[in-house]
Amino acid sequence: PVNPHLTQSTAAWIEQQVKAEPYWLHNIEVLPGLYTSGWSDPAREKLPYYGIPEDLTGMRVLDIGCAEGFFSFEAERRGAREVIGIDSFPDSIRRFNIVKSARQSNASAFLMNVYDLEPRRLGTFDLVLFYGVLYHLKHPQYALERIRSVCTGSLLFQTFLDEDPAVSGSPWARFCPHGMLSGRNKD
Repeated sequence: PVNPHLTQSTAAWIEQQVKAEPYWLHNIEVLPGLYTSGWSDPAREKLPYYGIPEDLTGMRVLDIGCAEGFFSFEAERRGAREVIGIDSFPDSIRRFNIVKSARQSNASAFLMNVYDLEPRRLGTFDLVLFYGVLYHLKHPQYALERIRSVCTGSLLFQTFLDEDPAVSGSPWARFCPHGMLSGRNKD
């Protein structure tokens, strides 16, 4: 409980919501000077390298595995007409909505799995962001097929590359269903 909640400013209420969350993946500026405690700084560590066009004016964008929505909100900032994020973790969607409310964003996030993508459910997209998800999936090929069904433009894709001298010259894959390899974990 926040007391006195009836006289508290909106900014103080938002700050309380942000601080009440025990975990944040992304370090996001929620309000001027108020950042989440996320261990991944996508503005510095990812955004310069992930190839998002500067101008997304009029585009429909899908952010798969949106987490707290850093890339969704960035797409909106760059002029996307509609941004939809999906994530399979309810806590991520809750945190997304905290940031969305604070920023007064029009982006939407749905509790949804990549395997559930189909045009009749969400429509099609001019740009699909698929960052840091593939190596967590049990059926990566099927996921790519589902993405193909909704992507009418470009797919921006990031995954983790691992080199192991023991399997040099042989095809192999390592999947991390419970770990994070999409950034530097400071914990």
